[in-house]
Amino acid sequence: MRVYYDRDCDINLIKDTKVAILGYGSQGHAHALNLRDSGAKNLVVALREGSASAKKAEAEAKRKAELEAKKREESRLAAIAKAKATLTK
Repeated sequence: MRVYYDRDCDINLIKDTKVAILGYGSQGHAHALNLRDSGAKNLVVALREGSASAKKAEAEAKRKAELEAKKREESRLAAIAKAKATLTK
């Protein structure tokens, strides 16, 4: 049996590719979050109509959007602080 490690793969192969996760139960949820945390940027979760996991997936997407907005704001504030520090020298 062969065991695979992070060094055995190249995440760049799927980083900018649309990746579909079918279902958002325990495995789909784990795979989606793992891919997202590994740098995959374009994830799509496919759920059947009326899926019990739909609210969970929507909440995670909302949380992700909020975190991304916070990171953008922090970067903007850091750039402003850096610019002010440069001007005061």
